[in-house]
Amino acid sequence: MTNDRDLWAILQTHDLAVDVMTAGTKSGSDTDRNWAGLAYGHAYTVLGVMTMNDGTQLIKMRNPWGSEWYTGPWSDNSYQWNNQNRAEVNSVLGGATQGDDGIFFIDIATYRQTFADTHINFDTSSMSFGSWLMLDDQTQGAHTIKVTNDSGSSQKIHVGSHIWQDRTYSEANRNCNGATRNWRQNFSITSAQSGDSAYMNLVYGSAWLQSIEFTAGETKEFNV
Repeated sequence: MTNDRDLWAILQTHDLAVDVMTAGTKSGSDTDRNWAGLAYGHAYTVLGVMTMNDGTQLIKMRNPWGSEWYTGPWSDNSYQWNNQNRAEVNSVLGGATQGDDGIFFIDIATYRQTFADTHINFDTSSMSFGSWLMLDDQTQGAHTIKVTNDSGSSQKIHVGSHIWQDRTYSEANRNCNGATRNWRQNFSITSAQSGDSAYMNLVYGSAWLQSIEFTAGETKEFNV
């Protein structure tokens, strides 16, 4: 399990990179709430992070339903707030006001306790994308694919793999039964060089490895 320090470093890095981040609570009915007032089985947006003058690592979040509900440390009426630190947070992140506007603040320790996972969507505005598609694949076992950096300079490349998600299959089509019945089956993509892997199934239809450094003209192999 990621500790507070490592999780904070991840949030900071991707906040500075202007990547889109969301956080999800533990699965369950979204009509029920955890000890901090957050709905189960629900996604929240991470709007920004900051380290306060007293060392508190604070995360600005939003409930897309437009209501806060959060009642833990650094919630609107929490004792942690005073005029001085409220002005400090407003000057950096904004939104440190009292009102049921969906925006709330949470410290890193409570964030790690109350959210089950964090999802990061990279800012792809400066990236290029390439892909290929295989249909009616009857191959048993893994495929080996090769990825080449055909540019004249070193590049960090994100390599991933996709399958059709179960929501794209028709439940009324008997030909789809075999696929949807095995929704728990895991698939993976693995770097032949480092051994690093990422996993997917019919619920989560894609898997991406962490960015990999390719020298100019370098080819690397991956097992899918």
